[in-house]
Amino acid sequence: MEAIGRRRWAIPEGYIPSESSYSDRELVSHETACILNAGERDAQVAITIFFADREPVGPYRVTVAGGRTLHLRFNDLDDPQPIPRGTDYASVFESTFRSSCNTRGSIPVAPRSPFCRPSLMRKSDSSMANPAFDFSPL
Repeated sequence: MEAIGRRRWAIPEGYIPSESSYSDRELVSHETACILNAGERDAQVAITIFFADREPVGPYRVTVAGGRTLHLRFNDLDDPQPIPRGTDYASVFESTFRSSCNTRGSIPVAPRSPFCRPSLMRKSDSSMANPAFDFSPL
């Protein structure tokens, strides 16, 4: 398949909680970047992390094989240094070949947890230009 996407992307939000309710890797709070390399050649990706109160860190380097996807947990990045927990950050990805990138955060929440979760119910305020989601406590 022909390569799709871009060679550079920015993800303006990122946050890894300082603590997690779980120790099992599958359930540990994390932030993930999903990178798709639809091309035939391996893509070398360099990631730089930016902060509000300190100098950028990087590059972190990963390889995404041709015709594959990589779901990269920011928690796993440790060279040149681990991503600090409990700190807002943004990231810039630069790839040797065109690829696609998306991000999702995951903070596992136990049933009946006091944490908030998105409800797909729209708020009833008709003055809003765009529909919003209700983030009321469970």
